[in-house]
Amino acid sequence: MKVNKKQLYTICNYGFFSLVIVACLVLTIVLKLNWITLLSCVAGILYVVLLSDRSVWNFIVGLVSSATYIYVAFKAKLYGEVIFYLAVDLPMIVVSFCMWKKHLDKTNRVAAKKLNWKQILLTIVACGAVMVGYAFLLKAIGGVNVFVDAASTVVSFVATLLMAFRYREQWFLWLVVNILSVVMWAITFDLLMLIMSASCLLSCFVGFINWTNSTKAEKKPLEE
Repeated sequence: MKVNKKQLYTICNYGFFSLVIVACLVLTIVLKLNWITLLSCVAGILYVVLLSDRSVWNFIVGLVSSATYIYVAFKAKLYGEVIFYLAVDLPMIVVSFCMWKKHLDKTNRVAAKKLNWKQILLTIVACGAVMVGYAFLLKAIGGVNVFVDAASTVVSFVATLLMAFRYREQWFLWLVVNILSVVMWAITFDLLMLIMSASCLLSCFVGFINWTNSTKAEKKPLEE
């Protein structure tokens, strides 16, 4: 049985992150870490891997990931993350699932689109402005690491919208989000969340490549 480059790429992608998940399980047992944090870590990694593969089933795993992440973030006093996942991420998972269902191929993978340069510039400016205001709000309610928290939350919000509308540029924002998350969880020093963030960071490159290939495969732009 011959395996083409795309199949090999997918096998390596899922295989690598499966090993990361096993490593997290071992660390949890050996170091007696929190099992809910482990569940959040595993679901978070699988969520992003499925998203990078353009699989609509990422949203099912995403519900578990978001629900458990709220608990972990609340314990760490990362209130910006808690607010975002409660008010935005959980509802948007349901909305995005419904939106994606209209644009699936026979393998339950969604067709991707891309932004133009004007839309990209507008996105960057909007992110920066909202980010500053949100940081001061978090500081006022007693949050910690407010600027990192605010940056992560605002960029996550915009990335979530781009994901719902199937734009590949979401991966640039997820890259920023996961860099900020690595910093945030390194400061908080939650080992499992740090591993999850680092794994999701790597998956951003896979996601961008897969989604770019999808946009190239489209013969003409898809209309909403």
